[in-house]
Amino acid sequence: MATRGCGIVFYNPRKDAVLVFRRDNKDWIPFPNMLDLLGGHVEEGETPEEAAVREMAEELIDLRTGQEYVLERHQLFLRYTDARDCEQNIFVCDVNFDLTDLRLLEGKELVWVSRQEIEDGLKMAFEFGNVLKQFFANRSAEAI
Repeated sequence: MATRGCGIVFYNPRKDAVLVFRRDNKDWIPFPNMLDLLGGHVEEGETPEEAAVREMAEELIDLRTGQEYVLERHQLFLRYTDARDCEQNIFVCDVNFDLTDLRLLEGKELVWVSRQEIEDGLKMAFEFGNVLKQFFANRSAEAI
C-alpha cells in the first residue's frame, strides 16, 4: 500500500490566514526550516480522519485547557496523490484561537500565513503552497 498522509488547514476568518509551522532545521529531515502544514502519516489500520485527530493531539497542546489539542469540526477539503506517490488527505477547520493559545510539540514555531503571502508564492514544504492557493481560491468562490 502506498503511504498516506494527512494535513490540517486551520483557517482563521478574522485574520484571513492559515496556521502552519516551521519545520526543524535538521539536515536529515526533508525540507528543513521550511513552513509546512500540521499533520503527518496515516498509520496502518487508521482512517485519515483518525490520523488527523491523533496527529493534532501529538503535535499541539491547547494552553486554554492544558491538554492535548482536540481536533473537532474538521472536514475533508482535498485528497490527492503527491509527487512522492503519497496519498494526501487535507482537512480544513475554521478556528478563532491565537498563537498564544497553543504550544507546538514538534517543529520550531507556529506561524499565521496570510492569503496574500500564499498568493505571492510563499514556498512551503511538500508543495503545500499549491494546496493553500487552492484553499484560498475556493474560499473566495464561496464568498461570491
